[in-house]
Amino acid sequence: MLCTVLVRALNTLCLCLLLGTLQGKRLCAQQELVLKGISKGENLYIQNPASVDLADFCVNEIELNGQVIHQHPQVSALEVTLDELPLESEIYIRIRHKNGCKPFVLNQEAIQIPLVFQFIYFIEEAKELRWQTVGQQSDGRFIVQRLIGDEWEALADMPAVGENYRYAPTYEKGYNTFRIQYQRLDKQHYSQTIAAFHKLETITFSPAHVFKGQITFSQNTYYELLNARHEVILKGETKVLPTRRLPPGEYYLVLEGVLHPIVKR
Repeated sequence: MLCTVLVRALNTLCLCLLLGTLQGKRLCAQQELVLKGISKGENLYIQNPASVDLADFCVNEIELNGQVIHQHPQVSALEVTLDELPLESEIYIRIRHKNGCKPFVLNQEAIQIPLVFQFIYFIEEAKELRWQTVGQQSDGRFIVQRLIGDEWEALADMPAVGENYRYAPTYEKGYNTFRIQYQRLDKQHYSQTIAAFHKLETITFSPAHVFKGQITFSQNTYYELLNARHEVILKGETKVLPTRRLPPGEYYLVLEGVLHPIVKR
């Protein structure tokens, strides 16, 4: 910004020396401050101090995208209306002011071009998805997705607040492929994909071979109980299977596709 002002000041000085006219003298009596950015739906506010001789105010005129919107304003605070411009449209502002004073932009962040969004990393660790980003905006969203067949299924939707994020998904048996989608307005950015293999804990039961009143599983699970002729007599999902009413004899317990021979006493 300083370089821009100095270059323009030197150019103006050259014009003054060359022209030697009234117009040239007026050019010499002012400097120019240039602001570039994009519209974010916010107005810009500028503090307009008094001139060096205290006879006037500092700003001579303000130009927005080639059109003069303020000329010799006689107020100490100026507003540049930007909220009617299309979002993310380019903004070019020239503030021409007298020598010896300088207007102050109170909220330059209102037009500041944000950092380009990008994922710094995306990893799976300790049964969690973790990622870090830069350039995210507070009105953006992160959508955690898992690949099911040939389609991406949304698992979670969270605001883009901060820079570090984590999410604990529910895993399916086998390979689980995940990615993160960053959504803002009509734009999307995607992380790399992660394929994490998940092996479910083996279901165990007790008593292991000979049972009486009940069979207890290590966790809630689906089962099938077959008689000696391999006919299904009981099935369902439970952690404790009552067996008091079963007559003594040989049975088969099916868990996760595995056939276990057992005996009722």
